[in-house]
Amino acid sequence: MNAPRVLLSCAAACMAAALFACVPPPERADDHRQADASASSEVSPAEEGDIPPPPPAALRPRKPAGPLTAEEERLIAADPSTLSREENRARAYALRKRIMQDPNSPAAKELEEARAAVLAGEVDAALPKDAEKADQKSKHDSGLVLQAPL
Repeated sequence: MNAPRVLLSCAAACMAAALFACVPPPERADDHRQADASASSEVSPAEEGDIPPPPPAALRPRKPAGPLTAEEERLIAADPSTLSREENRARAYALRKRIMQDPNSPAAKELEEARAAVLAGEVDAALPKDAEKADQKSKHDSGLVLQAPL
C-alpha cells in the first residue's frame, strides 16, 4: 500500500530537482550594477571603427598534429576494403592526422576549408536518404566522403 505513495513522492522529488536544475541561480543586485558600469565604460566595436571580430576557434590556424602511432601507421597502410567500419573511421582520422602534421600544406588547407564550409552550413554533411537503405543491403558503410589532395 505504501509503494504507490513512495513512487509518487520519488517522482515529485525528481521533477522538482529537474525543474530547479534548469533555473539559473538568482543574481544579486550589486552584480547588475557592476555589469552596467563595465558595459557603459566599454566602447563597442562599431564605435571604434570597423574592427573585425576574432575568427572562431574552428578557423584559427592549427598547431601541427603529433606523430603517428604504430596503430595509425598500420591502418593507413592497410587496404580499406579489408577493414571494419570502426577501423575505417580510425583510418580516416589517422589520414587526417597525417595531413595535419604540416598545417601549411595544400592538403591541410583544403581540409580546413572543407571543415569551415561544413561548420558554416555551406556544405551539407548529412548522408543522402538512400544511403541508409543501400548500407543495410550491402552491409558496407558508404559514409560521407569529402575529397582533399594528399
